[in-house]
Amino acid sequence: GWQAYKMCEESNAIAVDSCDVFDSEGGNVYGIHPFYDIQIDEAIIYTATLAIASGGPLGNLFKRVIVGETSLLPPVDTLAYEDKLGLSAWIFNRRILVGNEDLLRNHNVEIPDTALITKHLKEGRYPLYLAIDGKAAAVFIISYDADPKNAGLLRKIEGNSITLLIRSDDANITDEMVARKLSVHQSGVKILSAESGDVYKGFVKETTTAADALLIHDGSAHSFLYAVKSALSLGEFRQVLSTFQICAMGIGLALVAVLSFVSGLQSLSA
Repeated sequence: GWQAYKMCEESNAIAVDSCDVFDSEGGNVYGIHPFYDIQIDEAIIYTATLAIASGGPLGNLFKRVIVGETSLLPPVDTLAYEDKLGLSAWIFNRRILVGNEDLLRNHNVEIPDTALITKHLKEGRYPLYLAIDGKAAAVFIISYDADPKNAGLLRKIEGNSITLLIRSDDANITDEMVARKLSVHQSGVKILSAESGDVYKGFVKETTTAADALLIHDGSAHSFLYAVKSALSLGEFRQVLSTFQICAMGIGLALVAVLSFVSGLQSLSA
């Protein structure tokens, strides 16, 4: 209804999770390059453990890599996301880092020659580094796919001058990258900081006993985005609806005139 349209039109931002922006079944691992004598299985297990525990879009990608055998994953201690860098945690008393080059540099980890890796970074492919106990262990070449169900809705919402605020704990997911994947203006995308992301997660988990029924959805991100898009679309038809309303008023006046002419003016009440 119009109250929902007004509420959405007056909003300047909408917050979603990166898992709602990227396809949970999309993306791919194009290669794994070890830096020292590390077993590929070991590198996959450590990286998958952090990716799945963080709840980001890479979680389902690595679940496919390990064929859904999450029971193989070790327990994670003190998992943390460092803004624009990546994830850090302790596993079996070993310090594990998963993120970009800057994450490794920030922890004084020496990065081996990446010339071999660079040639694999074609359009749409990104590096994901793994470091164990202060030593670079491996790098994964991965890709991301925008969620086909939500991408169009997000474009429509951003096109109404509403900024997309995105919670993410993936260093590869930047304003520029999301804007390119969704084909929207970069100024319309903002990746939330780690602190703001925690606030977002708090609101998502929060429940309320009662609320005004202005915009109703089933709780899923797709339903929520579709409801917002539908409310905003009312504005596109406002001029059309106004024209119809004026025509209806004209027809009403014409009918009153005809009835007055046939039955006499005395038939018209105040």
